[in-house]
Amino acid sequence: MSVKRQIISWICLLGLGLLASFFLPPYFRYLLGLMAVYSLASIGMNFLTGYTEQISLGNAAFFGIGAYVFAVLQSLQINSVISIIAGAVLSGIIAFIVGFLTIRVKDIYLAVGTLILPLLLLQVTKGMDITGGTGGLSVFPLVEQENGSSLEVAIIIVITSIIGFVSSLIANSFIGRAFHATRLSEHGAVARGIHVVKYKVVAFVLSAILTSISGSLYGVVVGYITPELFQVMISVNFLIMAIVGGRGSITGSLLGSAFVVMIPALFNVIGLAQWQQLGLGIGMGVTLLLFPSGLVGILSLLVKRRRVAINESKPVASETN
Repeated sequence: MSVKRQIISWICLLGLGLLASFFLPPYFRYLLGLMAVYSLASIGMNFLTGYTEQISLGNAAFFGIGAYVFAVLQSLQINSVISIIAGAVLSGIIAFIVGFLTIRVKDIYLAVGTLILPLLLLQVTKGMDITGGTGGLSVFPLVEQENGSSLEVAIIIVITSIIGFVSSLIANSFIGRAFHATRLSEHGAVARGIHVVKYKVVAFVLSAILTSISGSLYGVVVGYITPELFQVMISVNFLIMAIVGGRGSITGSLLGSAFVVMIPALFNVIGLAQWQQLGLGIGMGVTLLLFPSGLVGILSLLVKRRRVAINESKPVASETN
């Protein structure tokens, strides 16, 4: 996709998001905020899993780091933007160190290796006073007096759109092509002069930064954070978003986050809250069974059918004229 088309697509998506943030009822506005927040974490996981074929169960650590650094600095009257950046920088540094030490390990061994970090931070945050211990911390809004207000969600959507657009540029740049080459064949990538280890570490750091920003904004939407943010299931959810949405696709990351948020919410609305996880599992299984490429595959199919229908209608229109 050309840069011009990407700009148009993101502007349209931004416009729809802003309209929805001001006109949706409170509960659905809250869900919209969650989708925007999780989109960043999903994009981060996709850079790692979808683009460079690395499986990490440690992204919950960066999600929690972003949330806690933001909340702690905010309580010290530090500017919100600086607080978000501080969490992202800290996550990036930790990811660089962990990535450099574990990046040569592959597949399930990498997943298990990265699992240590969230488990460690889970215990650390529970035992520290500055993090509120097991009780957690309150997170104040960015500009409003209430978490999850229309303006708060609108600001989060703007931030998500900007970062999403930059991520799509990265995905279509030489960095993204290097990621893709690494995923297809490490030996082939080396033969083309690509430093595989370097780009794997870059993907890991980029994933950590995006996930940290997601964690900071999550605190803004929800208004309260606890050590449960470091639970391994958080990382699993990010992995589900990336795979179900579509590996190696920024659009797929957005669809995956919507899937993980809306399926449980749908069960909650119809009074079947106790079956949320079952519904999510069934939806994931059906989607991947019918469309191994994920939700983005469904979207691609619909776009192709629309183009075919338009092309077939053109001769009819000319005969009528």
